[in-house]
Amino acid sequence: MAAPRTLTLADGQLGASAASILAGGDLPGSVSRVNISLANTSSIDQTVVLTFQRAGGTARRLCRAVLKQDEQLLVYGLAIQGYDTLLGQATGASSVDYLISVSAPPDGGPPFVLAADGTPKRATTISVTVPKQVGLSMDGEAITALLSEMNETLMAIGPR
Repeated sequence: MAAPRTLTLADGQLGASAASILAGGDLPGSVSRVNISLANTSSIDQTVVLTFQRAGGTARRLCRAVLKQDEQLLVYGLAIQGYDTLLGQATGASSVDYLISVSAPPDGGPPFVLAADGTPKRATTISVTVPKQVGLSMDGEAITALLSEMNETLMAIGPR
């Protein structure tokens, strides 16, 4: 089987204020999903924020992460269209490199952080929004138990 083709769409360094790092209009015709890699190249922790602006509308936070020295944030399979814009920023200008490419894993995957040694860091907490359904009533203890069970399952599965 041939290796998947990877096409770099954009690369550079994040600035200290939010700025466009990829505009959907710059995508080749068949591209609709991108991978994003952010790498802290400085010797101090960097807070990075990725923001997504759909069709010129209000910019919405995609993710925020604190990257220690030599850590990486990976986002796989982000859907992007012609009028969308991806913005990025870091606490220190020119301290975080970014690379945006095509060729997401077949099933996509959640954002996760790689430690300096390349191993995925495990999440210690998760946030889940459960829609209220007719007949569903849970007290605080039941919700805590459910979230604990979900967290254990996610930790057992690990990153994709």
